[in-house]
Amino acid sequence: MIWVIQQNLWSEPEYRKFIDIMNRSGIPTQSVEVRPFSHEIIPKVEYEGKKIAYGSTTMMKVTIQEKWNPGCYYNEKFDFRYWVDGYKDDLLNYDGTVCQFKDVPTNLEDIFIRPCADLKEFTGLLINKKDFAEWKDLVLNLDSESTLNEDTWVTYASPKEIYKEYRFFIVDNKICTYSTYRINGWLDTKLPVEDDAIEFVQKMIDKWSPHKVFVLDVALTSKGYKVIEINCVNSSGFYNCDISKLVQTIWEMES
Repeated sequence: MIWVIQQNLWSEPEYRKFIDIMNRSGIPTQSVEVRPFSHEIIPKVEYEGKKIAYGSTTMMKVTIQEKWNPGCYYNEKFDFRYWVDGYKDDLLNYDGTVCQFKDVPTNLEDIFIRPCADLKEFTGLLINKKDFAEWKDLVLNLDSESTLNEDTWVTYASPKEIYKEYRFFIVDNKICTYSTYRINGWLDTKLPVEDDAIEFVQKMIDKWSPHKVFVLDVALTSKGYKVIEINCVNSSGFYNCDISKLVQTIWEMES
């Protein structure tokens, strides 16, 4: 079994740090690049055994198409439409409306909008009425083959006040490692994660999980802890999580 790691995704220091962790853990790796605007991994991965990928969403799509085992930990449940049913009002944007991009109204003062699926057509954002109207007009006039187009399924919701944000890596349906990543809107990975947050995440895992391996982002709000979103482990940032523990736990699970 090897990890196939996209090299042209990182800054050189970040890439070297990740490779060093793999080397210290005794985990074999192959470095590759993903050619921009194509679905080509170079060099071609000839290894016939189990392969775990880490890279961009484009690389994830390639591993799915080529049926790598396990490749990436992703399925159709990495989609807001499943999260609503799974988490109910424990989901931050439980009040969100789901529709195609072309049907999002332009008369709302402020909305938070994101793609339903975890395929990074665009990054979820808070946007005002004027800017959204201009953006929507631009998208509707793009080539239909664009990553984001009028038929992309999205969800939009009212803005929420968030005090803290946390990232949890779940492996084999257990909490593996975690980190804060934003405090009052500012990047901050150094503060400890409260026991209450850990207990909330365990409760969410017990309630519903999309996969045996996934990333759960959680917020502390005026209404308590809420699930922000689910992400694919194979293309998620680590913040201050214990990378060594994460890759070793996945390795042991697959061995």
